[in-house]
Amino acid sequence: MLYVKGADDLPRNDVLAVRYLSKAVDSGDPAAALNLGRMCEAGRGGPMGVAEDAALRFVQMAAKGGHVKAQCKLAMWHAEGGPAGSGIEAGGNWKEARKWYRLAARQGHAGACVALGKMYVEGQGVPSNAKVAIKHFRVAADKAHVEGMFLLGRTLCDGVAGKAGVSPNPKAGVGWVRRASRKGSVQAKRFLE
Repeated sequence: MLYVKGADDLPRNDVLAVRYLSKAVDSGDPAAALNLGRMCEAGRGGPMGVAEDAALRFVQMAAKGGHVKAQCKLAMWHAEGGPAGSGIEAGGNWKEARKWYRLAARQGHAGACVALGKMYVEGQGVPSNAKVAIKHFRVAADKAHVEGMFLLGRTLCDGVAGKAGVSPNPKAGVGWVRRASRKGSVQAKRFLE
């Protein structure tokens, strides 16, 4: 990692970073695969970065190896579009996004829980289901994730219409919005105003 970022007495060196990360990837290290994928995505992967699918290939390897940040990155790419040449187009492959966010959420990643909750509120690739969304937002909020607190509070305050909706419950929701506001959420502050 020192060659990837550099340090006070050690300058960044992409050639050496790729060399050492490649060895770690070959030995099955998911964190190394994610870092190599990030380097390729940024155009720092040397000869490996020339292959258009290199970033995707290494991030997938890390995600399949159980690396939670790689799972979130892969899910985000499937939801919003991947790096150039990856073959993942913008427009949302929600089934794949949900698969990878779920794996990350099962490992306790609060950001993945928030993303899943949003998918269930919006009905992106899943039937709209406010109760499931609230469950995911609550997991994130319990981990002090600011956006999770806000979205839980807002969803409880506003309610969600429909078959799988929830009735508004401002009494339960405003406390979460206040917590998010105290943690610096601009959205929460605006909502409270």
